[in-house]
Amino acid sequence: PWGIQLFGRDPDDFAFAIRRLLSEPLYRTSSFIDLNMGCPAPKVLKEGAGCSLMRDSQLVSRIVEAAVRAGSAFGCPVTAKIRSGISADAINAVKIARAIEQGGAAAVTVHARTLDQYYRGKADWQVIGHVKEALSIPVFGNGDLELPGDLEKMRSLTGCDGFMVGRAARGNPFIFRALRGGSAEVSTEEWLSVMIEHLDASVEMLGEAVAVRELRSHFSFYLRGFEGSAHFRRQVMEPTGRDGVVQILREAARRREAI
Repeated sequence: PWGIQLFGRDPDDFAFAIRRLLSEPLYRTSSFIDLNMGCPAPKVLKEGAGCSLMRDSQLVSRIVEAAVRAGSAFGCPVTAKIRSGISADAINAVKIARAIEQGGAAAVTVHARTLDQYYRGKADWQVIGHVKEALSIPVFGNGDLELPGDLEKMRSLTGCDGFMVGRAARGNPFIFRALRGGSAEVSTEEWLSVMIEHLDASVEMLGEAVAVRELRSHFSFYLRGFEGSAHFRRQVMEPTGRDGVVQILREAARRREAI
């Protein structure tokens, strides 16, 4: 399963984007559409999108309703992601989550930090539990899921139906295996294979030029943790095509294996 995450502010824009995307054969295979109402990035907040939406529950409900109508024409459910609130004095995740449920969403994810926290401090998982108690749709927990055992701890505390792993997966898709109790060890062969698979899947979806540009930030996380990795991070930021990136990755793998 895979989904498409959108951000914005205008209900009509969301509806248009969903109809446009799901009209394309490639994107029609999406399992769900997720509405990002929790992004704290300044450039997103400046547009009144992302976590800014948590200041207006009525607008949230209208956005979800418009998105659900658009998605239902293609049999595609809509979910939403929020934060705990705007600040420690304005924890309103339950109110916003109820608006999302009333709008017809299939599920909601709660990142248990406020907008003011950005990504600092510790996630307050108890907020996820409060949302779970208030809603009848599935609730997914997000925030500080990094170590084996974290999933069970969060489920035990919150009763959540599932989980979303965010920043901890950057350059480390192997974390999902480790969180499920599998091996945390990653051989150089597997590491290289996954990076190339990630690149090729992106090229297929986005085209070579866009994929190579978009994946630079991902490779800056993959290419860490071994002597000389900074050299390869600089190289992968330089203009090149798919084959050039693969060559850099293979050289990095040889260096990683030699250490």
